[in-house]
Amino acid sequence: FGAAGQPMPKLAFTPDAGFPLYHAEKGSYTATVTRPLGSTSAGITSFTSGLRPNMVPDKATVTISDASLFNRLRVAMPTAIETPGGGLQVTGVSAHGGAPHGGVNAAMLLARGLESATSDASWQALVALCDCDGKGAGIEGQDDLTGALTLNVGVVNVKHGLLEVVINVRYPATWDDS
Repeated sequence: FGAAGQPMPKLAFTPDAGFPLYHAEKGSYTATVTRPLGSTSAGITSFTSGLRPNMVPDKATVTISDASLFNRLRVAMPTAIETPGGGLQVTGVSAHGGAPHGGVNAAMLLARGLESATSDASWQALVALCDCDGKGAGIEGQDDLTGALTLNVGVVNVKHGLLEVVINVRYPATWDDS
C-alpha cells in the first residue's frame, strides 16, 4: 500500500486455507502423557523430538550410555545418523498437526527402532499412539461435517527414565464433551 502511494488500511482480513468454503472447524486439545520406561531401556539417557505439539516432528535423537543397547539400536536402524556423545538421530518429514498423515513422524520411527532393540512396552505404546486417526489412543471417530479425528504426537522427551509425550488432537466439530 505505502509503495503504491495508498494509505495503510485500518483493518485487514487474511483468509485461511479454503476460505470461503469452510463453515466449521474441528475442536482441538493438547495433552501430555507420561510413563516410566522399563528396565530394558535403562541405558537411554535422553530422547528428544519435536518443537511444538501441532507439528509432526522431522527429527528425533536418542542418547544411549549402554554400548550393547546402542549397538542393537544401530542394527535395528541402519539409516540412523550417529551424533556426538553416543547418540543416534533419525529424520522424518514435518507436517502440520492438523494433517499429520501428510508427514513422517521421526519420533515414531525412532520408537520403532527402540521397541525392536529393547522390547520395552513403552516404545510399543508410543508407536501405537502415533496412529494419526486416534485408534492407538482409543479415540478414533468422525462426523459428516468435518471428517475424521486426527492425532499428532508432536513432542517426545525422555529424562530420568520417564517418557513424556505431548499430543495434539483435532476432533470432529459435532462432538460434545462426552
